[in-house]
Amino acid sequence: MSSTSRRLALLFVASVSSLALPARADIEFVDQFRSLYSTQTGDGATLTQDGYVFSTRLFASGANVYDSVTMTGPGGVVSLVADPSAPAVYSYGSGLYPTEAAMDADFPLNTTYEYLATNASGSDATSLPVDSTAYPQSIPYLDGTTYSRLQGMDAAASFQVDFSPFTTGSAADESFIFFTIYDVTQGSSVYDAGLLPPTSGGLTLAANTLKAGHQYTYELIFSNRDLVPTGGTTFASQLGFDYRTGGTFTTAVPEPASFALAAFGIASGLLYGRGRRTRREAR
Repeated sequence: MSSTSRRLALLFVASVSSLALPARADIEFVDQFRSLYSTQTGDGATLTQDGYVFSTRLFASGANVYDSVTMTGPGGVVSLVADPSAPAVYSYGSGLYPTEAAMDADFPLNTTYEYLATNASGSDATSLPVDSTAYPQSIPYLDGTTYSRLQGMDAAASFQVDFSPFTTGSAADESFIFFTIYDVTQGSSVYDAGLLPPTSGGLTLAANTLKAGHQYTYELIFSNRDLVPTGGTTFASQLGFDYRTGGTFTTAVPEPASFALAAFGIASGLLYGRGRRTRREAR
């Protein structure tokens, strides 16, 4: 075979290989979060610590891009599943660990986690180094009398929600506050205030944001974030360290209009009868 023929053959093989394994960059972002969950049961720092959760997500360039997404670390391999409501996001969440040490035993620090995403066309890979923590220095809770005022609140009136102070510490690149409310009665999220600055002392719920006679859960999150370089790609990914506190409340049920009118009628009748008796006695 001539040198020219060999060059043409090599070019043909290279072109076929490039078609079989196209260069793709469908991984847009990955993150990991380590979170402490607590429950508030009274005014102020009346809290019960529930435990720790590890979670991770991979964001793809489009919906259902990958058939399989895994993360591999010292503790083994876990599968990330596409979110039905956001099919470009693949996620994994652990169960509840009683202590931070128990969580870190399964998902150690000072290591690099490898992500592999595959479909019929091939695979994409990236890695995420985890070498430090940046937890908040304070636990979140609804401050003052907010918790007790929520119990039986009037949904038709505006309501002031006060947050405890957020001490961020100095280790995080970014810090945010999140506050959400979920309607248990109708099974949907009804309020979501996110990316608030760490200095936020609270917020005001507008009148009729909630519904009368419904049961709700709320969550207040103090979140510290670190941006880290990610192997194999050109983007920076994120490590999150969250303290999350939740609680429950039920809004007041207004007095039925018919009952109120009947009560008004009875009261008016009593006053009218008393007035007639008074006039007769005065004659």
